Parts: sequence; C-alpha cells; structure tokens
Amino acid sequence: MSPFRSVGGKLALGLVAVVAGVLAIVYVIVVPLYRTSLQNAELRALAGQLAAGIVTYPQDPASPYVDQWALAMAEQYGVRAIVFDAATVTPFADSNLTTDDSDLVNDAVARKAAGSLAPARGVVMHNGKHVAEVAYPFPSVGRVAMFTRRIRRLEAAADRIAGGDFGEPVVDPGSDEVGELARTFERMRLRLADLDRARGEFIANASHELRTPLFSLGGFLELLDDPDLDEPTRREFLAQMREQVDRLTKLATDLLDLSRLDAGRLAVAREPLDLTEPAGELVAEFGPRARGTDHVLELVQGGPAPALGDPERVLQIGRVLVENALVHTPPGTTVRVGAGLDGGRATLTVSDDGPGIPADARNQVFQRFYRLEGTRASGSGLGLAIARELAERMGGRIELEPADGWTRFTLVLSADRVAFARENDLTATLPR
Repeated sequence: MSPFRSVGGKLALGLVAVVAGVLAIVYVIVVPLYRTSLQNAELRALAGQLAAGIVTYPQDPASPYVDQWALAMAEQYGVRAIVFDAATVTPFADSNLTTDDSDLVNDAVARKAAGSLAPARGVVMHNGKHVAEVAYPFPSVGRVAMFTRRIRRLEAAADRIAGGDFGEPVVDPGSDEVGELARTFERMRLRLADLDRARGEFIANASHELRTPLFSLGGFLELLDDPDLDEPTRREFLAQMREQVDRLTKLATDLLDLSRLDAGRLAVAREPLDLTEPAGELVAEFGPRARGTDHVLELVQGGPAPALGDPERVLQIGRVLVENALVHTPPGTTVRVGAGLDGGRATLTVSDDGPGIPADARNQVFQRFYRLEGTRASGSGLGLAIARELAERMGGRIELEPADGWTRFTLVLSADRVAFARENDLTATLPR
C-alpha cells in the first residue's frame, strides 16, 4: 500500500504543501517587498546627500571647480557624482574621470531630469546591477547634477534569500535606514531559516511516522490472505491491525491540530472553569483502560481550583498526560490526577510512580516527534508538543518535575481570583 494513499498520508502531503506554499509566498512577495524597501531607503539617503552636496556646488556652473566638486562628493558620500548637459545628456564632469556618455544617454532617470528640468529619482540596471540614482537640474544653465550608487549592501543578501539560501547572516553596521533595514532583514532570514528547517524535519518525521503503521498494515493484510491461517492467529492479527489504525487516526488528528496551531486557526478560549471537574472526568474516562493495563488510577481530592482557560483544551491536555502515564509505565504503576491552587496559580497535575524520565530528556520530551529510547511507538510523538502549545495559548504552561519517586506533569493556568474570592467570601478583599 502506498503511504500517501491513506488519509494520514494525504494530510501529511497537504501540510507539506502548506509549508512549501508559505515559503513560496516569501520568495515571491516578501523578498521583493524587502528589496523595494531597500531601494526606497537608498534613494531617500541618496537624495539627502545630493541636497547637502548642492549647497557646496560652485556658483559659476562653468567653473573648473565643478570637476573637483564631483570628486569631493564621490569621496564624501561614496557615490558616482556626475554633472551633465541637459540638452545632449553628455557629461560635463564625472567623478569616474570619464566622459563616456554610453551609460547616460539611455539612462531613464537622467533623461527624465533633463527632459523635465525637474528633480528625478529611480533605480536602474547598469551591467546587470541595480543602481540608485537621484538627479537635480539647474534650469538656468541647462545642466543636471546626479548621484548614483550601486545597491550593494543588501542586494546580494536578498538574492540569496530569494534563492532559498538562509545560511549566511545579513550584516550592515550602519546606523542609517539601510542599516536598520539590514537588521530587520536579518531577523526575517532567521525566521525563514527556522521555517525551512522545520519543514525539512516535518517531512522526514511525518514520513517515518506514517510509513511504519502503513507498512505494518500491509504486512498483516498479506498474512491474512493465507488460507491455512488459524482463527486465533487471525484474531490476533486483526487486533494488531486495529491498533495500527488507531495509531494512524491519532497521528492524523495530531497533525491536523499541529497545522491549525501553526496557522493560528485553532480557537482557544480563556474563560472561568474549575480544574477539579476535568480532573474527575479524566479519571472516569481512563478508569477502564487503567484496569485493563493493571494500573492504579486515582483522583486526588482537593478544594476548588478556579482557573481561566478553555475547558475543551484543558481536557485535551489532560488526556495527553494521563495516556502517556498509562502507556509509558509498567503494570502496577499508580497514576494520580488532581487539581488545586498554588498562590495565583491553578494547577491540574498528573503524576506516576513509574521509572521516570531521564534528566537529559526532560526538555526534549516537549519537542515534536520526540520519543524516549525504549518506549512503545504507539503514539505520534506530538502529544506533549501540542499540549505545551495549547497551554501557552491559554496563558499558561506545562511543568515537568520529579519528586519523591514520582514523575509529575502539571498544567499551570492563571487562577480565577474573582471565583475563588466569591467561593470563600473574600470578595471585599479584591482590589478595585
């Protein structure tokens, strides 16, 4: 069976297409917009420099000092400074020490300034390079002063990023607008690099997660075709196939939730609720499963735990935590679920006295597709990653801490102080 003909496979391909589409939008829209911003910033800077330079322009347009002025402007501002005749568009003075008019006669900015005898600016191509140009005419003498400068500092970076190369930093130490734009460009490069890396990791991980249960199902289907297969073995194969289908279903659901979280389309409310209620629901829901795996599932009774969060998402997080405790601990393990208040925090805690999580893996367990070595590959490796992101969307977090032989996962949300005060007759003490 092809791994991409199933619902899970199609979903993974769809998610890959979404990520690829985001990058395509970046390449087609964002990078050109940044290039345009760069060009506009360069034109503004160049126009300001020309305006300042015009103040020092020789009073006599025919003065031999016009050549010296052009050279001085080139040295001071790092530009090519040109003074040309408006009628013929030929240089009168050029800091490049040339009177070759081949790059002026067809220059759109030069011709516009010469034809209208009004200031002009724009970006043109010279020898395959973008060049910013600003021109200022002297109508009384029929001449035009023009500054030109190649857009060097970020042009190569924009081209690299547009080509999908995010490895080289964008550096410009300047304090002007172009320098600020470079720093913005660098932040964009880092975000794109993260997105591109995440895309690669997602393709590799999702392909692996889908391939394993699909190939398993394909193998069982071939074995079921054996006419000599006895009935007990057939039932065993069907049970294992059902387990793989459940795994695929869970993976598809997790991938869908993850894609919605990444796209900002997963609605998360923040409303008053009492965490003791989902704690009780979790124990009732997972009770039969715990008995079937020889686990002890207990509800730790406590007082009210008023919180601000999303009841549906709190249950979703709780299911991840309880299921992980039941799946990744041996029979005979005790799993406890409880809720409570800790200062300004409302907590929902799932703890177990199983073998625990190694210290070097406690941060990694919240990463996407991560699994501890030696654990059952029955899940998607996405549950804790999704749970953490849901908690953060509710303004909370998930804490992991070992204590006295127990492994404790705690969902921490803001306490609903108003509800707590009302239930404890403390309303008058709340700040107004």
